[in-house]
Amino acid sequence: MALGLNMPQVAFKGFNDFYCPGVEFAAIDSPLGRKMRRRIALKDLLCKMGLDQAALMMACLFHSRLEEGARAAMVAQGWRVIDLPRNPYHPA
Repeated sequence: MALGLNMPQVAFKGFNDFYCPGVEFAAIDSPLGRKMRRRIALKDLLCKMGLDQAALMMACLFHSRLEEGARAAMVAQGWRVIDLPRNPYHPA
């Protein structure tokens, strides 16, 4: 889709989540909140070791190229930024 729309870059980042009933009402330092954080940390560790894949994905479609500082900041936060070739059939 991004190629067809002649967008110069896209970025992706996976992340994990965990849900158990009642967690939406629990404080982050409650037993249920700690259980949620432990489960997410375990899943993150498995992903980092290459033993599992992230459960969810965020995607960014850019209308103009990122400045190098912004790109470096995104990469430092775990985003995968991909430069796309320009669409020769798109009216510029």
